[in-house]
Amino acid sequence: MKSILLLSVLCLVGCARDGRDGRDGLDGTMGPQGEQGPPGEQGLQGPPGEQGTSGLSSATRIDVEPEGATCPYGGSRVSVGMDLNSDGNLGDDEVTGSGIVCQGFSGVMGTTLEGDATIANQDELLRYQRYELVTGKVDIEGKMTTVRLPNLRRAEGVYFELGIENFTEGRTVRLELPELEYVAGSFYLMSNPLLEQVSAPKLTYVGGAFTVLTNQVLPQCQVDAILAQLTNTPMSVNMSGNGTGSCP
Repeated sequence: MKSILLLSVLCLVGCARDGRDGRDGLDGTMGPQGEQGPPGEQGLQGPPGEQGTSGLSSATRIDVEPEGATCPYGGSRVSVGMDLNSDGNLGDDEVTGSGIVCQGFSGVMGTTLEGDATIANQDELLRYQRYELVTGKVDIEGKMTTVRLPNLRRAEGVYFELGIENFTEGRTVRLELPELEYVAGSFYLMSNPLLEQVSAPKLTYVGGAFTVLTNQVLPQCQVDAILAQLTNTPMSVNMSGNGTGSCP
């Protein structure tokens, strides 16, 4: 009996001790994301920053362009740039670009000249280059190496003369009439020993005499070509004594 009781007490003492902890189980799946919380209150506005420096201003300057090769009747030079020193003016060292606006004689280009146009020097040539219509004659008699009337289209006068006088030096050697179409009177070109070229590619009518003679170095083939362009028969034709050079 005592043995049985002793065994029972030992069993109770042994069985009352804790066993070892078991291994941790696997993590469970993540739960769904919760709803977003309300936004927090807006913070106070910060102080204003320091004012920046002012930017540069653009500037324009208009100067008078004198009469000359660029503008026969004068004009204006317009310059632009940045006012680097902020003095309100555009200095020469501040100019970044410029352009020239030319004005015509009396401010208008391409008008009619009532009467004759006598050209004796380069200044007069520049003056008459603007005209498209001359009601009188064009008389060229100066010491120029090239005479070019780029706008002249018609001469409707009693007499139209290209009489280039002889000089011992600086004589005209080239005559260019690129837009000339109509001559109501005579086309007269005579006794110019150093005239070597005449260009009038659009000339189709000469109402009076077609007189081109005694121009020793002007190839006759140039004269023949101008005459062949005419759609009418001039009142008379005289073109002797010109040169024998070739034409392109």
